[in-house]
Amino acid sequence: MNDESIIRLSFDELRQHSQAMRLRCLCCGRIGDYDVGVVFMDPKTTGSLQEITPQFSKYFRCSHCSRGGPWDVENQQVLQDLLTRKQKEPNFEGVALGKCQLFDGTQTMNPAMSEDYLRAMIAKNPTDAFLHTRLGNLLRSCGFQDQSAECYTTALALDPGDIEARYHLFSFAVSEMQMEQACFHCRRLARALLEGRNTNRPELREGIAYYLIDQIRSAPEEFSRNFFASLSSGCESKEDIFIRDTLIRTGDEDRIADEEVNRLLGMDLSITESTSTIIENMKATSLTNLSGNPAYDPVPTLKESLMLIGSPENYRVAFEASDRGNMRVVDKHVIQVSDGAKMAPWAAESLTALFRGNRPAPPDIEQYPEEYAPHFWFIEKHVLAVSDSIGDRTDQEMEEIYAALRRRPEGRSLGTLHDLMWQAMAVLLGTFPLSESEYEGILGALVRSTRKWSQRPVSRNYVAFLRNPSDFMRDEDNRCL
Repeated sequence: MNDESIIRLSFDELRQHSQAMRLRCLCCGRIGDYDVGVVFMDPKTTGSLQEITPQFSKYFRCSHCSRGGPWDVENQQVLQDLLTRKQKEPNFEGVALGKCQLFDGTQTMNPAMSEDYLRAMIAKNPTDAFLHTRLGNLLRSCGFQDQSAECYTTALALDPGDIEARYHLFSFAVSEMQMEQACFHCRRLARALLEGRNTNRPELREGIAYYLIDQIRSAPEEFSRNFFASLSSGCESKEDIFIRDTLIRTGDEDRIADEEVNRLLGMDLSITESTSTIIENMKATSLTNLSGNPAYDPVPTLKESLMLIGSPENYRVAFEASDRGNMRVVDKHVIQVSDGAKMAPWAAESLTALFRGNRPAPPDIEQYPEEYAPHFWFIEKHVLAVSDSIGDRTDQEMEEIYAALRRRPEGRSLGTLHDLMWQAMAVLLGTFPLSESEYEGILGALVRSTRKWSQRPVSRNYVAFLRNPSDFMRDEDNRCL
């Protein structure tokens, strides 16, 4: 028997088969006949049939004590006969040469034992969404859809971006023709995939993406009616734009599926003029118009994430905003980086981990030396983009954010704008090799600049100056780009 003949599955990937076997419950000692389903045996593990612990695909509990096991086979000869038949009839479905195990490698004798194991883990870690999804998968494979849906719903309450739980609720709604619920879960599943959420198995993410595209493309008319009726005028989310474009495309279905999956998984997500909530109206000023010649040197993780993104001089943070003055950052550690035409997610754990070298900040950094002008502009173009989208930010707000980012780079969030500026600083540090001293010097200069412009309890002179510096009187105390 070679390695290829041994299969390894989890209990949520089981085959359907029925066969009876007499078992003794090792919890209460009582004997009963049970439909055990497929019998899994892995003789390669021990080499001795007597030492093999069989596993069963069917969900069953002791008819006396209701425990899931463990079990002892009353007649070991039954196992020998099954194994002999499998060797003679390779297509015999009653036996699988292999083993079933849970996500952490634990092996149990049947799904009921697995359920008991997972519920015990959840009792110790009730806020772990991953465990609730694992239990949902197990119960779904055993035919308990209502119970599995409850597990997936709990998982999403703990982690709304759990794409595996969302995928299963979406598939339930589709199969039951509940189009309103299908639209709801379709939107959130698309959003989670666009934001770079993953599963414990990378290949599953791609499979979910293809399933989503297939369901959108083959959706009944009721789905389309529900989707378009629920769109908010003047404020389209990126997932709505994606679903809308996928619905209305025409052409070869296989080609459309491949291209839309690539977009969905961030491999080729073009930002079109219709994407009104992904702000791409950064000022057209090019770094080549600024003095200085910055040394672009993206960190390896940024290079890998942005393989399809253009020149680093065009890197910026893409964010969502509405014409009602609202802005959203879902997870500040998952940054949507754009070059103005394409976008890709980049995961940044911390700012401090991105510091490079130990070069001290120059003593004249408050005067905005030529070498650092591109760095200041990189930060301030994000301030302008936000202001152009949701209104000018006050001098006092920007001073507080700059000061917080300088003193406590990993400190608690002060709000959505603080999270966005944290992302901007991460992309700056990921693109340019800057030391901790230089980082603190740049932000210190920005703090002093906003403080200087602040003249009243609420003023917006800093942003007004960035937008139209020629409108302000310049003297030795006023700096300009």
